[in-house]
Amino acid sequence: MNMKMTFTERTIKRLEKTVGEALKSNNLRLFKPAESLLMVAEGYSIDHIAAFFKTGSRTVYDWLKRFIYERFSWLTGHHYKGRGVKSELSEKQKAELYKTVCEGPGKYGFDSGVWNSPMIAVVIRLEFKVRYNPRYLCRLLRKIGLSFQKAAFDAERTEDNEK
Repeated sequence: MNMKMTFTERTIKRLEKTVGEALKSNNLRLFKPAESLLMVAEGYSIDHIAAFFKTGSRTVYDWLKRFIYERFSWLTGHHYKGRGVKSELSEKQKAELYKTVCEGPGKYGFDSGVWNSPMIAVVIRLEFKVRYNPRYLCRLLRKIGLSFQKAAFDAERTEDNEK
């Protein structure tokens, strides 16, 4: 199905400016919808645009529909939406956690010489009143600039194995 859409000259100039900003900031999530809208204005078919961006036709139709209803407020706000679960710790709390982890578990009252996930989860729960699953902590530690190592167990050597 061929569709003909026309945009005002002012809208086209603003779309071109948005595409330029997306290129400067290397923002693909802003570039794709803005450039596809320009391509619609130039008369390209939705199927051609979808093939060009390696996306579905439905996606291009959705971009167009959202732009028609919400205009530039959607388009310019489009790249600010993050994906995934948001962290429940503020930047200040993350800095405090970083300091606590760097000081070691002994300073916090643990008998162990090294941290493990459940221990860090307890610290977060007690200090910040936030529950974290220990499985998620490796990602959190990486985000605040710390490394996380999983334990590797070696089979003990016995005299029978050495002969």
